[in-house]
Amino acid sequence: MARHDDGESYGQPLKFDPDFKGPLSKRSCTDIPCLFLFVAFLAGWGFVAYYALHHGDLDRLLVPTDSKGLKCGVDSEVQDKPYLFFFDISECAKYDVPLYGCKTPQVCVSKCPSEQFGFELNACNAGKLDEFRTNLICDQTVPNDKGSLSCSEIQEHIDRGHCARYYLKSVPFSKRCLPDLDQLKDIPA
Repeated sequence: MARHDDGESYGQPLKFDPDFKGPLSKRSCTDIPCLFLFVAFLAGWGFVAYYALHHGDLDRLLVPTDSKGLKCGVDSEVQDKPYLFFFDISECAKYDVPLYGCKTPQVCVSKCPSEQFGFELNACNAGKLDEFRTNLICDQTVPNDKGSLSCSEIQEHIDRGHCARYYLKSVPFSKRCLPDLDQLKDIPA
């Protein structure tokens, strides 16, 4: 059963005062100087944005750049290759990437990989050599015609960091090839 409380635990109730006239009659706004300071701050940022758009290079922020400094899809050497591919995307997940950038080699490619690839020297034989050659993604130091490369030469290019040892099926995101997250659910735990 509920306890009946006579109000003593909450203190005395307020009494009506017939002489109370409400808050001060001559009130004024006290935050006008802060408002002017805030508007001046916004105007300053507006000027910085205007100046950056008209005098800066917006492509430097929006267009991916490979390890050699070529802008993918823009510079003449890589005009037909609009996507940036990372040799080892796990290097880009480290804590110091915002300060020093992603340390893995990066190249411009015409399309993101549509399948997984991994090179193992002991799995390389005459029957699989053509498959390895066609799936290999390399930088500009490796000749475009990879048809003459042997298994040991492919391994040598990979060890020097000129070709990717492995890659995952990727999708383009902001002109960068990132691993397809849908394929991760198919990997057994």
